Amino acid sequence: MTPFKVKEKKDSVDYYYDYPLKGYKSVKVSLYYSLGGMNYFTGKVDPRGIYLSVTPVTVNDMGGWISESYTMFSGFKHLVKEINRFSKKQLELCKDYLNWENSMVQTLILATADKEGR
Repeated sequence: MTPFKVKEKKDSVDYYYDYPLKGYKSVKVSLYYSLGGMNYFTGKVDPRGIYLSVTPVTVNDMGGWISESYTMFSGFKHLVKEINRFSKKQLELCKDYLNWENSMVQTLILATADKEGR
């Protein structure tokens, strides 16, 4: 499956795939750098590094304006590579994780589908 939209920023890359999940039209697969630190929702310390996340979203094109709807705390994330500081090269090396066929993406999508309902 190929993404219908790709969004690249300085420290993240987002792929959008047509895959409906409980009221949402698409799935957003993100690869991003996080500074880590204390996670007050889980009570644990998140390591600093590159993360892969999957979130159900609905993307609407409103004549030049694009809106993205999602529910907070839906989806899952996974630490791909622990690194001490951001490196564009390290982010580029991890881009294979964004492909639909990647086993980690499939695992996160199935976990999200189980959590949110299909």
